[in-house]
Amino acid sequence: MKIAKYIILLLALLGVAFVVFITTQPKHFSVSTSFTVNHPKDSVSQFVSDGSKWKSWFNRFESNTENTFTTENDSFKWINENTKGSFSLAKRYQNDSLVQKMNYNGIQGTSKWDFTPNSDSQKTDISWHISGDLSFRWKVVALLNGGIENFFRNKQQNALQEINKQIVDAILFHQVSVTGIITKHETNYVFKKDSVALSDFQKAFSKSKVEVSLFVKQNNIETNGQPFVLVYQNSKYNRFATCYPVTEEIITTTNSKIDAAKLNEFQALKVTFKGNPSFKNEVFTKAKEYLEKNQYTFDEKEFKWLEIHKEEINSKGTVSETIEYYFPVKRKHIPVVSLQDSVQNNTSDQTEIVTTSDSL
Repeated sequence: MKIAKYIILLLALLGVAFVVFITTQPKHFSVSTSFTVNHPKDSVSQFVSDGSKWKSWFNRFESNTENTFTTENDSFKWINENTKGSFSLAKRYQNDSLVQKMNYNGIQGTSKWDFTPNSDSQKTDISWHISGDLSFRWKVVALLNGGIENFFRNKQQNALQEINKQIVDAILFHQVSVTGIITKHETNYVFKKDSVALSDFQKAFSKSKVEVSLFVKQNNIETNGQPFVLVYQNSKYNRFATCYPVTEEIITTTNSKIDAAKLNEFQALKVTFKGNPSFKNEVFTKAKEYLEKNQYTFDEKEFKWLEIHKEEINSKGTVSETIEYYFPVKRKHIPVVSLQDSVQNNTSDQTEIVTTSDSL
């Protein structure tokens, strides 16, 4: 009986000692992990800052999660059998750093990302800092996991490796598919023309699309399909028109920068491109190969080609751009040799052979 009392007393003393030990552990914690990503700083920062892309890598931070992204405060939330929480945007310093409010299963804290160009400007050093305050329960969890630093650092390292993989995969991904010859039907449209350096095309196109869209809305013009681009020149400078298809023909407009026209029906080779724009030259290579094989040629009397830009969300929640190309084409002219010409040519060839034979 005395032995039992001593055991109970010993356990009680150990329990008190354990509670005292846990209570005296630091309440505040701060964990930092760094990783070098094989891509320039601006792109890496934009990828991490875009909460809609977190689905593509977050399962390496917290496994088997059901997650959602909401544009309000750029908030990313998750839940699984053991944990739930959220990261929401607090502040962003251009492409240099990102600060978020973090709730990890009751731990209220801060998540801070720093993006620094590596000595090689094509690489970026990411530093991910997580800090917060621990409750008694979390102090126990931290002790059982070798410390809170170890607990979070493993998750951070897994997530950063997956971010690098996702970005590199996105860089390398591209897909070109040739649909074949189709008919593009007659279309009325309003448009704005621009001429910019090739490197400035995307920025100029986005700006023009906003201007033409605003003109359409302000004048209550009914649209008839997706906006498109007509490319007239694509050498050192890109001369193009940003167009919105409309239901009715418009003769004149009230805006000096925006005009209206009609696109006549034409035969086109449709080619679809997805992925990194660096690989877009493959579109033109495959288009030429198809036309050569099928006895067609480009018909560039009015414009070089038409583009339709679309955005798609893939299974990982990542937004990617798809571009549909429509190249005006026509049948190649193949000379037709008549039967009489063929007979005459054959006779001539035979005569030449006989003559040559006689001379020998």
